Amino acid sequence: MHSLEFRALLPFIFLTTLLPTSVRGQTVASQNRGGDVADAIKRVQENDLGSGPVDALSFVNVIADARAVQALPILEQYFAHTSDPDIKAGVASALVRMGDKNDSYWIYLVKLATPALESNAPDPLNDVAGKDMDIISPEFKVWASAHDLSVEAASKLAMMDLPGGLAPLAKTGDPRGVPLLRKALMSPNLLIASLAAAGLAQAQDTASVPMIIDACKKAGPTRAHFFADSLLFFDDPEAQSTFALYFPDVNIQEARKFRGYRPFGRIAAPQ
Repeated sequence: MHSLEFRALLPFIFLTTLLPTSVRGQTVASQNRGGDVADAIKRVQENDLGSGPVDALSFVNVIADARAVQALPILEQYFAHTSDPDIKAGVASALVRMGDKNDSYWIYLVKLATPALESNAPDPLNDVAGKDMDIISPEFKVWASAHDLSVEAASKLAMMDLPGGLAPLAKTGDPRGVPLLRKALMSPNLLIASLAAAGLAQAQDTASVPMIIDACKKAGPTRAHFFADSLLFFDDPEAQSTFALYFPDVNIQEARKFRGYRPFGRIAAPQ
């Protein structure tokens, strides 16, 4: 793999390995881990959820994907009692996806996402070709210094904490999130902006398609695919032609089936 291509993949390597609550396509994996809906409900109710957030949220996602609304009180109790921040965010996201009428879960997700929306940090990764180039961009180093942060601490903030705060909201597909995700799409941070594109696709906000296409163009040839990826899920001619431009060898229907019905998995069980 070309060194620049590897650099472009690094944010999602970090995201998919260290932020399990926000991995795209996690729904497909959770179905394999969590088993059937009745078993998932029982496990959440009895707190028999494995060894960490990935295991626990796999069962929560099985319930949410199936829109098993009979489990809403169980998930609400789980949210109230868990002290794990990743699990708490994932359960709040699941409750919103399931249509829980308590607005406190949405408010919680907005609060988590706000630092990402307000951050002006440049993208950490250098997008200049050359195998001997420092992987961290000079602009980001200047930003870190101006905020009295080490490069390591600033990189964690920009590549883990901020995107991790946005992802649970993006995953909901809730229309209330569209204005927030459109703002995040303008972020100079690749992870934040591309998660926003995925969230807009999850929400099926077709009116945002031109904005995502514009983000592809602005990102340039080495990074455009992070935004074009979300266009796969719009039943819109312009979205699909742009997706095909960046992924000419990908069969759209097969890719959708493999990835799930939406970027973060389906909103509800198919009828």
